[in-house]
Amino acid sequence: MKTIILYGYPEDCKASGEYLNHYTIRCFSEQEELIPALLEECPAAVLVLMEKAAGMEGVIAVRRIYPGLPIVWFSNDSGFAPQAYRLQVNYFALLPVNEDKINTALRKCGLNR
Repeated sequence: MKTIILYGYPEDCKASGEYLNHYTIRCFSEQEELIPALLEECPAAVLVLMEKAAGMEGVIAVRRIYPGLPIVWFSNDSGFAPQAYRLQVNYFALLPVNEDKINTALRKCGLNR
């Protein structure tokens, strides 16, 4: 089973994880946890569920380790869409997460169910 890393606030990770039952899910809310996990195992994708600069820093951390890894970024601020584009995020959408957004994100990452 493929692994997807969720990087975000615990309640958002829990809610999003419910839509990803075909994957092994690992959730992290601190960059100090995320980076060692990425170095330990290359996931199929990373879903960043954080707002504003915290989300952007998460995306940057993933890009530094895995330049081509599929990344999805859910934020509460549409103003970060240009940054998502610059960082080559596969899919950017606004919080809250729902099943349709997760399914679209998986398709954009080439992870169709």
